[in-house]
Amino acid sequence: MRKHGFIRGLLGGAGWMLALSLAALAIAAAAVPALLGGQALTVLSGSMEPTFSPGDRIVTEAVTPEQVQVGDVITYLPNPDDPELITHRVIGTRIGADGELSFITQGDANNTQDPVVTAKQVRFRYLYHIPYLGWAVEKAGGQSGSLVTIAAIAIIGLGVFMMLKPERKEKEDRPARAQTAAERPAAPRRALA
Repeated sequence: MRKHGFIRGLLGGAGWMLALSLAALAIAAAAVPALLGGQALTVLSGSMEPTFSPGDRIVTEAVTPEQVQVGDVITYLPNPDDPELITHRVIGTRIGADGELSFITQGDANNTQDPVVTAKQVRFRYLYHIPYLGWAVEKAGGQSGSLVTIAAIAIIGLGVFMMLKPERKEKEDRPARAQTAAERPAAPRRALA
């Protein structure tokens, strides 16, 4: 009987850990970039391996060009008419004759530099990534909000389950314990004649 209670408690604890992990993942992937004016983006190519890989979800923050430093990983818009973004590392900066700041970028796995990136093209700076989450987001329809919804449903469902599960009757489940020698009534004494 106690073994059943232990397993049930273990499964309940594992369920809570899973729900809390999903909530933390949803916050890291959706809420943090929203609070920082950035975006969560799915990596599509291997140009930044081993820093991050295809299928990873990167989280970015809003950045002004003046805040960008050599070594930062930035996300920029390569063509004004194309919504596709590129996320590469800044390996150098330039100031043009007109005083305009521009950046030299290159993917960590690439052998060649990208075309010069102007300050107007810079959108975000990379903060961190969550391995493989990008594929899950894409399967869920491409929105990080879907992950927040799934995590919220999991936590609410687990809470309802924990509230509705039947209470155990501890005393009725326990077998009666044996009396010790001190607790047994003394046997009557007989005299030998």
